[in-house]
Amino acid sequence: MTVATAAIALLAQLQLPAQPWQTVDDFQHTPGKTACAWATGLDAQGNLYTAGWAYDAANIRHALVMRSSDQGATWATIQDFNYHPGMNTYFLSFAVDPAQNLYAVGVANMAALAGNPDHWIVRKSADHGATWTTADDFVPDSGVGDGRNVASGVAVDGAGNIYVVGMIHKRVGKSSYSYEFWVVRKSSNAGATWTTVDQYGYPNAPESVANAVLATPAGLFVCGLSVATSGRGPQWLVRKSANAGTTWTTVDNFYSSTAFNQPNALTADAAGNVYVGGSSDINTAGSYAHYWVVRKGAKGGASWQTVDAFRYFPYPTTFTANDALGMGTDALGNVYAVGSGTDANRVCHWVVRATANQGASWVTVDDFEDVSGKSSIPHCFGLDAVGDVYVGGFGRDSANVPHWLVRKATP
Repeated sequence: MTVATAAIALLAQLQLPAQPWQTVDDFQHTPGKTACAWATGLDAQGNLYTAGWAYDAANIRHALVMRSSDQGATWATIQDFNYHPGMNTYFLSFAVDPAQNLYAVGVANMAALAGNPDHWIVRKSADHGATWTTADDFVPDSGVGDGRNVASGVAVDGAGNIYVVGMIHKRVGKSSYSYEFWVVRKSSNAGATWTTVDQYGYPNAPESVANAVLATPAGLFVCGLSVATSGRGPQWLVRKSANAGTTWTTVDNFYSSTAFNQPNALTADAAGNVYVGGSSDINTAGSYAHYWVVRKGAKGGASWQTVDAFRYFPYPTTFTANDALGMGTDALGNVYAVGSGTDANRVCHWVVRATANQGASWVTVDDFEDVSGKSSIPHCFGLDAVGDVYVGGFGRDSANVPHWLVRKATP
């Protein structure tokens, strides 16, 4: 079977039409200023949400949540938040719990107040976005000046426990030096109170960052990177808890070289396989090249293998942005990875890749530039109530300014 024939066969299994994709949201908070969709969510009423950030006329970053109640036809801004007036704030992840509470998580950047650390922020709405409150405002060590504390991922398990993951800066002992810790925080009462259930890092790895979290019937999975002291580059790390965060085990500790390895996103299929998407600098014929990588944890993460190592263009250096940045699974069981692929002119394309056979083979189902020759990059994947798929991110216009974009397809 030729490669072209195999691709056609897989597309047939994916049940995607030949021209399925359309842009359903193209948004800027202020004309001519950057905006980016970073996360998606769906509630039981069928409302579709996107979360992210955008700049205003004064170049202040706002944390935003948008909602569509008509399958992406129209959108409304339901949260426009700054921690303080004039303070950069942004959302990086979004989730809905069984009680239909909404959670948007991110960071309040305190750089405008010299010597103040950033705040890990969780915002909550109990009325489908009509009103919002801050459910967690976390600064683990207020004495760490300019330290970054970032909530980068959120997920909810079947029992309604909420998990938020990210990174914090914290001193160790009497040292004046602060380390980056991988952190998981949990709430079992709809965000009323929070406890830290995993803090991974020093002395095993002085720099550790959790990027995403996924709740499955087999347990809770968190992916991120860890920089060890052994001279290796950042390691691709996946940690699992089978008891709602009480104890944790590292189930995948992957590094392809002494170069860079970073997982960004998680999803799972109906068979219980877990997929982690990211990027890795792989040594090919004596030189490193930057690859889009998806790894699969079979049977609930019991064993791991790389199932997609993709380069958009075989450029011979690492100066190419081939990165899987978001993942998801549709109602038919197709698994998707979304992210950037760099062409020969070093322009990043909006790339969506999918598999219908549990990662055995992958095809590119969307290759998009909002404006020809300008970079477009997706960051997130979502579904609506009827099974349509959505990919959100940004696309640069002819003036090279990023717009908040959402694209839709119907499997």
